[in-house]
Amino acid sequence: MTVQYEAASELVVTRFRGWDMAIFSTLNNKWRRM
Repeated sequence: MTVQYEAASELVVTRFRGWDMAIFSTLNNKWRRM
């Protein structure tokens, strides 16, 4: 049970990191255009 929970939390963390990178890259592009 603990292993499954750790794997699920890790997956969520990686997903959040992916979102952060996507948002950061889009913001970077917007700033560069300005």
